[in-house]
Amino acid sequence: MVIFVVLAAASIASLSTAVPQFRKDYKYVVEHNAFYKAHLFPRSWYDALKYCDMEGSTLVYPASAEEVSLITEMMGDHFWVAAHDLLGRGAFLDVKGNDISTQCEHTCWNTGTLDHSMGADCVKMNTYGTIYNFDCKTSLPFVCKKLAQNITYNDACDTWDEDFNFNLFAAAETPSPSNDLFLLDREASKFVEVRAVAPLTAALGTNGLAFFANHAAFIAIYYFKFISAYFVNNDHKSCYKFHTTPKTWTDAFLTCHAEQSYLAIIDDKEEADFITKGVKAVAEDVRGDYVKDFIAVGYHDKFEEGNYITLKGQKLDTVYNEWDKGEPNNMYGQEDCGTIKTNGLLNDFNCDTQRILFVCERDLAGKDWNEIY
Repeated sequence: MVIFVVLAAASIASLSTAVPQFRKDYKYVVEHNAFYKAHLFPRSWYDALKYCDMEGSTLVYPASAEEVSLITEMMGDHFWVAAHDLLGRGAFLDVKGNDISTQCEHTCWNTGTLDHSMGADCVKMNTYGTIYNFDCKTSLPFVCKKLAQNITYNDACDTWDEDFNFNLFAAAETPSPSNDLFLLDREASKFVEVRAVAPLTAALGTNGLAFFANHAAFIAIYYFKFISAYFVNNDHKSCYKFHTTPKTWTDAFLTCHAEQSYLAIIDDKEEADFITKGVKAVAEDVRGDYVKDFIAVGYHDKFEEGNYITLKGQKLDTVYNEWDKGEPNNMYGQEDCGTIKTNGLLNDFNCDTQRILFVCERDLAGKDWNEIY
C-alpha cells in the first residue's frame, strides 16, 4: 500500500540541512561527526545491542584513541562495547566483523589470560580503555552511537526515522478525488499512473486530501510506503507508524518508547477506524506466525485490576471505551495489556506471550497541516 503526502517547496528544502539532527536525548560531538548517548541503567550485552538498535543507533566500539577518551569520560568504569566471540571461542570481533583478538592500538586487552568461563563471550571496557571478555548476561551500562552522515530526518514528524526514504515526483496534471493521478518518476523518466484516492484519504484525512486536490499542477510529491515511516494525519493531530514486525505488547511498547513515541492511544471511533483499516491493509504483506486480528494499543490495567488507563494516565472511559462482547475478561488472570481488534472493539491481552501488530503514535506538538506543508 502506498501513501502520497504533499510537500511545499520550502518543506522539501528543509529535508536537507547543514545542521545534523537526531534524537534529542543524544549529544552531537562535532569532532567525531556523531551522536552519543550514555545509558547508565545497566543491561545485558544482548539488551544493550537491542536498545541501541531500537533507538536507531549502534552499540559503540571506539574507532580511535580520541573516541576512547570521550567514551570513558562519559561512562567511568566498566561498560559494554560492541565486541564478542559468540561465533567461535577466542575469535573476538566487533559488530562490523573486524578482528580485535590481538588488537592493541587504541584499545588493549587486559594483561593475563582471557576469562574462558561459560558466558564470558562479550567485551567490556574500563576507564583506562582496557577491554575484558565478560559474561554477556551481566548487566552493565553502555553507550550508543549514530554517525551523522547516516541520519535520515523526518521534519514533518520531528523525528529520525530509519525507514524514512523519499523520492520526488512531479504531477502531470492537477489531481482530484475523481481523477487518476499521473506522476513523473524522475529517476525512471516515465509517467506512472496511480489510483491514489483511497490511501490518500486514509493517510491525510479530509483536510489533507482537500489541500492535495486543490493544489496547482507540477506540485512536489513526497512518496513513501504507508507501512514504513511516520506520517502525518492532521485529522487526529498526530504522526503514526504502522509497524510490520509483530511483537508482544511489552516489546511493542518498548519499540515505540525507543522511537520517542508511544503505542497509539485511541481517542474516538474515527481514530479506531483509521488504525484498524490501516493495520488490515499492511497485514496483507506481513509474513510469519503471529496472532492476527489483534493490534497492540496504548492502554492497560497493570496498576489495578480492572482499572484501565491509557499510557498518558487517562481513564479509558474518558476516551475510546468500546469493548468486544465478553471483554475484558482477564483470561487466566494474565491479561493486563490493551489491544483493539480489527473489528474496532477493545480486548484485554497477555502482555508477554503472543506477538501481534502494533501502531506507534507521535504528537504533532501543536503543528497543523498548513504549518508543516
